[in-house]
Amino acid sequence: MKGPSLKTGIRPRLCARAALSLLFFAPLTQAAPVVEVHPQGTAVDSAVTFQRLEWVVALDRTYANPFDPDEIAVDAVFRGPGGKTVKVPGFWYQQYRRGPSADGKTRADVVGDPHWLVRFAAPLPGAWELQIFARDRSGEGGSPPQTFSVFPGKSPGFVRRSPHNTRYFQFDSGASYFLIGPNLGWGSLAEYEASFDKLKGVQANFTRVWISLPNPVPETREAGLGRYDLAAAWFYEQILDMAQQRGIGVMLTLKNYRDLIYKDYWGDAVWPISPYNEVNGGPVTRPQDFFTHPVARKMYQRRLRDLVARYSSFTSLTVWEFWNEQDNMELGSIAPWIKEMAAYLKTNDPYGHLITTSYGAPGEPEVWQLPTIDLTQSHFYGDDGSVRDVVPVLAADARSHDPFQKPHFMGELGISWRRSDDEFDPYHTAANLHDGLWVSALSGDAGGTSIWYWYDYLRPRDLWFPFRSLARFAATIDWARRDFQPLTVASPTFNHPSGEFSDLVLTAAGGWGKADPRPLVAGPDGVISRTLPTFLYGPIKPDFRTKLTLKADLPKATRMIIRVARASAPCALQVSIDEHPAGRFMFKPGPETPGPGSGGKGVDPKYALYAIAESDRNRDVAVPQGAHTIVLDLRDGDWLTLESITLSEARGPGVTGLEPLALGDRGNGETIAWLHDPNSNWYSDAQRIQPKLFEDVTLKLPVTKTGSYGVNWWDTYKGEIVRTDTAKAEDGYLVLQPPPFRRDIALHALPSPSK
Repeated sequence: MKGPSLKTGIRPRLCARAALSLLFFAPLTQAAPVVEVHPQGTAVDSAVTFQRLEWVVALDRTYANPFDPDEIAVDAVFRGPGGKTVKVPGFWYQQYRRGPSADGKTRADVVGDPHWLVRFAAPLPGAWELQIFARDRSGEGGSPPQTFSVFPGKSPGFVRRSPHNTRYFQFDSGASYFLIGPNLGWGSLAEYEASFDKLKGVQANFTRVWISLPNPVPETREAGLGRYDLAAAWFYEQILDMAQQRGIGVMLTLKNYRDLIYKDYWGDAVWPISPYNEVNGGPVTRPQDFFTHPVARKMYQRRLRDLVARYSSFTSLTVWEFWNEQDNMELGSIAPWIKEMAAYLKTNDPYGHLITTSYGAPGEPEVWQLPTIDLTQSHFYGDDGSVRDVVPVLAADARSHDPFQKPHFMGELGISWRRSDDEFDPYHTAANLHDGLWVSALSGDAGGTSIWYWYDYLRPRDLWFPFRSLARFAATIDWARRDFQPLTVASPTFNHPSGEFSDLVLTAAGGWGKADPRPLVAGPDGVISRTLPTFLYGPIKPDFRTKLTLKADLPKATRMIIRVARASAPCALQVSIDEHPAGRFMFKPGPETPGPGSGGKGVDPKYALYAIAESDRNRDVAVPQGAHTIVLDLRDGDWLTLESITLSEARGPGVTGLEPLALGDRGNGETIAWLHDPNSNWYSDAQRIQPKLFEDVTLKLPVTKTGSYGVNWWDTYKGEIVRTDTAKAEDGYLVLQPPPFRRDIALHALPSPSK
């Protein structure tokens, strides 16, 4: 059927392709048109806001490289209500058909011929006008304006930083967006679809996906630099489409650190087969030149243009992430490259998607301070189970990112970086996942932490339930409009102490770099003034070296147990009490332990130097009753990392030892809190230790408003309110009696409306 005239225009619908034919003519005179555009195709239904629309564009000639905008560039300009203008690049597209293969991976069968395509999602309702322009070496031409109508739709739109606070996100509609979901780094389309269904079922709304091996990769040695594997490009369209249908946002990770290294703990890496590598026809000889060589930078900007053209109209695309753990490349700072590429995206992404990158360590301040970076991010893993209680680690990580005044997110979490959580959780309680979700949420992060081991833990064990509980709690809070700030809360007390003393455990947190030199002070209520640093440095690192000082007033004589995670051996740790030597401990190199999947080959020998046997982790010294100053000093060697310091029976009988976290809004007084038993964790579950019952407990919760409050107590495993109380704030505190609980409990306190 013949399409409508230019006067009537075309009326696009979701993924309906209105075809446009761009006919090139050699210019006869200077005033002659270079390009003429004629609509061909049928009229379709009217669109709604944020609906993904597509136009097929036909040219009358072919090009040697349709991915090269210097050879041929197709761009669409959309003009909407109030002078709104959106410019969207076109892209070279091939349709495929999805089908299963014998090994369970997705087979992509070609459907039709490749062609030009333009995608658009209208951010506003009203009358829109479309022009498409094509430019090649002979010149540029454009189509006559064509109009179509857009009506209000139900989609909340794209994700933005909240204008009301610095911690959280919201949609274009203004609705809050609090990130809840796991990593789904790679897999088949069938696996993604099944996982998305599971996430929707537990009300999760977020995941993180790699455009990197072992997923299909558009940039390959076989395709050649500057050309893209269209089947791989289509693969991510399907992921984004499936996610959009289920209301799941996707952080799209554009490159992994292994793309620019030869090998690591896991074996051979990607740089030897990279299309940017000179041996494969690329422009650079060394990985570090990827960030500085003008051709490499130009080619990557071309890659970003293609990504924007293909994927930016998907509202499920939440965040562009430049690198996964960029510091693991060990190529020095790449802040200038991040600045350049982030500026390019901010200029050319028509929908202004959020931008981030990630580090295995806390990250570079100069990157987080860039105005074009919207989200700071960390990843945290223990070292073969070295961290049993993740709560103080993630809480300290959140505080360390407060100075950047941006939303923060824990993008990966695992009990060990070497082995799956499945090996540490034989009874599938998912305690580390549960704790990670709640500590992130109650520390002021932009969401619950995103666990890593989806492929051999979450999915095969069907451990999706922890997301539902946090999602239900989060749904009761308007995060985008809450000015939540962390509150200092004393550990709750027993109303009728049993007379038993308990251990005071300091869990290490923080990354590489000089630690805060101020003393740690352990108060009589068990509250520590700040977090125990992870790293101690010896004489080899004079710029980082500080002594660790702990001040404690002990109710009885105790033993201090120092648990070491790793050591750059050989090194010697000196412990002094009140300036008197109390112990000197040597650490020697441990045996080499090849990593999973490496087959014992290609293992970086430096990891053998850091290994410490389980039986060699603990050192202890006797500490007398009373007030003492304890100093830990790495006298010889390079560095040592701590897991924890335990002061046996250093808490008095009245202190519960619960770890409280709370956030309060000074404006309206709304307060949320989480009480966690540090002895209830993945390790205790693996040892079949029964969680302790807490009852007859009092919590003094600081609040910012006086008057009456309604307090909802939440079961964090069932995701439901177990009791509602009314309490009155006096002298800046609510004095509360939690319901009996094991493991942890959460609360949501709201000031009662004034009469």
